[in-house]
Order: sequence, then structure tokens, then C-alpha cells
Amino acid sequence: MAAAARRVEDPALEVILEHASLDQPEIAEGADELGRRVDGLVERAVAPGAVRADFTSSDAYNLLYMLGTVSDRTEQIAPGNWRRYAEVLLTGFGLQAGPAKRTEAMTEEQMLQAIWPSQS
Repeated sequence: MAAAARRVEDPALEVILEHASLDQPEIAEGADELGRRVDGLVERAVAPGAVRADFTSSDAYNLLYMLGTVSDRTEQIAPGNWRRYAEVLLTGFGLQAGPAKRTEAMTEEQMLQAIWPSQS
């Protein structure tokens, strides 16, 4: 949840990473190190059954991408609502046992604003 909160607080980080060149040795080394750390965390969580057996490192990255996208589209309309979807995803993968602090769904009006911002 901390990584998702960091992504929400600093959306520019994703843009920077997206445009970073793996041809640069320092960036390639950093990406490899991050990959090893995430792989290790996932392996340590899967081995004792703390998460679903089919949970992978790519799942971890994609959870962050999904939550970042939800936040990008909804933060101005329903601040913090991304936490609801974080809870759904984390609980579904066995990464969180209970509900998050904010579990209210967005209103229909808020959802329409998120989907069609130019119509608001």
C-alpha cells in the first residue's frame, strides 16, 4: 500500500521511469536491482502461502499501474478513492485481510466525471 500511496503522491515518477533508457548503465543497474528486490519479496510471500501461489512480480507492478491510473482519473473528483480499489486487489491476491479505511464507492456522478472529464 505504501508503494501505491507514493505513486499517487508523485505521478511524475511513473513518467520519469517510462522515459528512462535502459541503454544507460546506471538505469539498467537500478532496474535490475529493483527487479531482484521485487522478485525476492514476491518469492518470500508466496513460499509460506502468505499470498496466492500464482502471484508474480508482474502482478505487483501491474497493481501499481492500475492504482496509479485510477488515481490519475479520479483523485480530483473523489480524493483517496483509489484506496478502495487497492483493498479489492490486495484482498483478492491475499495480500490484505481486511477492508481499507476508505471503502465507499464513487457516486455515479463522480464516475461519469472520471470517464468523461470534458463533459463536466
